[in-house]
Amino acid sequence: MKELFVIRHAKTEWNLEGRFLGKTDLSLCDIGIEEAKSWNLPSDIDLVISSPLKRARETAAIIAKNAPIEIETRVREMDLGDWEGRFHKEIEASLDEKTILQDFMGVDYCPHNGESMRQVRVRVGSWLQDLSKRKEDRIIVVSHKNAITALYSLATNWDLLTKPKIRLFFPCLHIFNLDKDGLVQVSELNRSL
Repeated sequence: MKELFVIRHAKTEWNLEGRFLGKTDLSLCDIGIEEAKSWNLPSDIDLVISSPLKRARETAAIIAKNAPIEIETRVREMDLGDWEGRFHKEIEASLDEKTILQDFMGVDYCPHNGESMRQVRVRVGSWLQDLSKRKEDRIIVVSHKNAITALYSLATNWDLLTKPKIRLFFPCLHIFNLDKDGLVQVSELNRSL
């Protein structure tokens, strides 16, 4: 059984400003660099897997210590299409009342010119299948909010239409177990860093 120690990258300027950040390739801001340096993560790690986006790679480089780092495109952030770079409040103001009240939009909701959570779940699920066949057992994964949410939904069969049993918080460490068949289970969520 593999242990996956999953974290969201440290902060960028857009995160601090409340902007949607998907495929735009921003670096960590100074606050994010200091944040990542302060995190207390498990030792004796076999591998660190990072999204290819700068903010994740920079976070991985800070926290990896002596573990090798590999880049994995399937754990990158969701493509937010026309929402990219826009302020959260601006998008919320443009949504209809029913969507705002719903809070969770389901696996097939897709920002215009973007990617749906179903698409993110498919690529994350494909990655889990491949990862389950590898020899490394203790792995830190540096990813993004929506990719981690997709992982959580796969582990719990959450449909993303209702509130999850446990809300994910960031920055926190989320621990998942992955079996040899690529099935993922929650071990622990929201551990303080």
